[in-house]
Amino acid sequence: MTNNQFSDHNSKDFVTKNKPWVVIFIGPTASGKSTLGELFYEKLQNEPSNIKFYDGDSIRKKLKNKYSHSLSDRFKVLDEYLDIVYEDCENGYNVILSTVLHKNKMREIVKNKLDNVFLIYLHCDIKICEKRDFKGHYKRARRGEADCVPGVTEKYEYPDSADLIVNTDKNSISESLNIILNFFDKRITSTVK
Repeated sequence: MTNNQFSDHNSKDFVTKNKPWVVIFIGPTASGKSTLGELFYEKLQNEPSNIKFYDGDSIRKKLKNKYSHSLSDRFKVLDEYLDIVYEDCENGYNVILSTVLHKNKMREIVKNKLDNVFLIYLHCDIKICEKRDFKGHYKRARRGEADCVPGVTEKYEYPDSADLIVNTDKNSISESLNIILNFFDKRITSTVK
């Protein structure tokens, strides 16, 4: 990653008019996905729009089946996430989702299934994520008690298809949010109903 605060890889200018958009915050556990996703949602809620926000924990409660966090189950979870998000879009909702998506294959599946989708990668050193991890995922992984914790038990693949990269170990929450808001200022419209 360069010294820039963010990288704009795919530079979509605008989403397709009159179609709902999807913004997915991706990154390792404790990189700031849920916090920034929720703050982004709150900022956009000030405008007239139908927007839904899901973080990994809240959307898992909507799944039809129970899954572990194994790699094979993570792909099954992704399929169900995408079904939920697709249905929301079909019903006229814009969607913000915060989830790990640590494999480029997962991101490719997302880009192929959804229209008007933006991936925001929150780049954060795993050591910093471990310090922030109030749920203890990294500690359990280091003790061998968790089977799939990206960044510890397997590699978190650097995304080759992110639309925006925000360095959350160098930028504060408010700086990161401003980078995201500036990026989307003219790219998405919240007038989709």
